[in-house]
Amino acid sequence: MRHALNGAQFGRVASFYDVQFGGEAQFAAARFGGNTRFDCAHFDKDVWFNRVRFGGDVMLEETTFIGVVGFARAQFSRSVYFGVWTRVVMDDARVCLDVDEVERTWPQGWSVEEPCRLDDGRLDDQSGIWGRLVRTPDESEASLENVPEPE
Repeated sequence: MRHALNGAQFGRVASFYDVQFGGEAQFAAARFGGNTRFDCAHFDKDVWFNRVRFGGDVMLEETTFIGVVGFARAQFSRSVYFGVWTRVVMDDARVCLDVDEVERTWPQGWSVEEPCRLDDGRLDDQSGIWGRLVRTPDESEASLENVPEPE
């Protein structure tokens, strides 16, 4: 079974409290305009948030992910609370840097790299300065560089 919410638009608050996803889940290119909560949600297979825009706070720290969690080219605008997982893909994921009063906890082995030049931190369709999520060197043995993205 595949759960596909590709391109979905969520307004002020999107809550997936205690939702059980029994198969692969995809949120490709979805837009979360406000806070997004996956409190106590459970994903039995891989889940892909590729090209997703999170406009508000993202709460994932009490979420269970059994498979790979993909955030390739995702954009995080505000606070982010991740849990402890090792099977995470964040190729070219971006983080808004010029926001006040945010807290961010990334999965183990990931950190934010600030742009060397301000122009490198600008996105064509977003305001602000954006950093890039990168894998820290000491976590290379857990890398998932060869995990294929879903079509």
